[in-house]
Amino acid sequence: MNACYRPLQAVAFIAAIGLSAVALANVDQQQLLEKLQQLDRLDRLEYLDHEERARKCIASRSYGCAEDAIKKAARVARSPESSRDIKVLRADLQKERDSERSEQEAERRRIEAAERQREAEERAEERRQQREQELDNQRRLMAQIGASTISGVTQEQRNRIADSMYNDLTYGTKTTESTARNIVSQNNEIERRNREAREQSLRQQQQRIEAQRAEANARQQQQREQVEQARARQQAAVAQATQRQQEAQTARDAELERQRQAALKAEQEAAAKKAEQERIAAQAKAEAERKAKAEEDKRQRELAAAERKRQQEEEKAAKIKAENDYIQNEATGSRLKAIQCFGEKHMIGVRPRVKPELVACMYLTYRFRCQGEQRWTEQETSTNYIGMMGGCYGESYELKPKPSCPVEQIEIQPVKARQCF
Repeated sequence: MNACYRPLQAVAFIAAIGLSAVALANVDQQQLLEKLQQLDRLDRLEYLDHEERARKCIASRSYGCAEDAIKKAARVARSPESSRDIKVLRADLQKERDSERSEQEAERRRIEAAERQREAEERAEERRQQREQELDNQRRLMAQIGASTISGVTQEQRNRIADSMYNDLTYGTKTTESTARNIVSQNNEIERRNREAREQSLRQQQQRIEAQRAEANARQQQQREQVEQARARQQAAVAQATQRQQEAQTARDAELERQRQAALKAEQEAAAKKAEQERIAAQAKAEAERKAKAEEDKRQRELAAAERKRQQEEEKAAKIKAENDYIQNEATGSRLKAIQCFGEKHMIGVRPRVKPELVACMYLTYRFRCQGEQRWTEQETSTNYIGMMGGCYGESYELKPKPSCPVEQIEIQPVKARQCF
């Protein structure tokens, strides 16, 4: 049924009821009640239609539509159950709004986290490229320094050597030892070329000598001998020079290798020394921290023990004082008198019984004398002083020495008390 049509129908129905009431004064009351019930059913149907629409709007998160449907449903709600359902609908609407806000907040946080992750990765890539550039500069500088230590080569050869070292350091295709062998090989090649040039020069010189000898063989025999001798001396000198150059090159190669090994050893020793120092420092720090913690723990334990001892001593002193005060109050508060028991004169007394009872057993020291006497006689109870004043058959203590006066004239006073031990 159309929701807009129902209110018009209800109005028409009410109007009809009104007209009927005016026109027909004798309308049966039962018929009127049936028509009112029919009107309530129409309102109920309209309410259910608005409620269903509100739930669909909430499910689709169309909050304006949901609020409009809830308002219309509230206008036609006629029962307590419908009012409760309206409250539930409003609670569901608020819950769905809160859920959507939570989802939006979660999505925003996810986007922000992704952006932070992307920025962190970009910064990490920039740092990596910067480190690669720094390493490349260091490798190029090391190659240039290594090439500068080689003597007897041209600048172009030194540049090629530096490039070779740089490639070895960059791509790891050669070790430092192979680089040194390349340097030795290049030096040997240079020496070989120099030697071939010198030998070529000697051959040319020999050819000139032989030509001269062929032209003046007959008349320059002596000169030929001198030339032969000169040639022999020259060869010896060349051989000696070559040997010296080879020895010098070998010495240079050995020195380079020694320096390389020394640098490697120094680097290893420095690294080992640093590691050992760090280990010793860490061990010393850990030991110091352990000792400090142990000392602190010991100090805390000693403080705690001292505090416990102090509290115990205070509690013990307070207990002893309370007990002493208690028994003294019991003593000074006792009422003592003398009685005649079986021909002897005894003391009986009553304690005040202060509560709580802190001491269960006590001895009472009291003094007695006859009226008119100056000297008192002190005496202590031989058993636990209960103070019940039970008479001769109860708790009584014989007065010794026996006073000479009647019991009515005997004065008895409490002096002090002590605990039974």
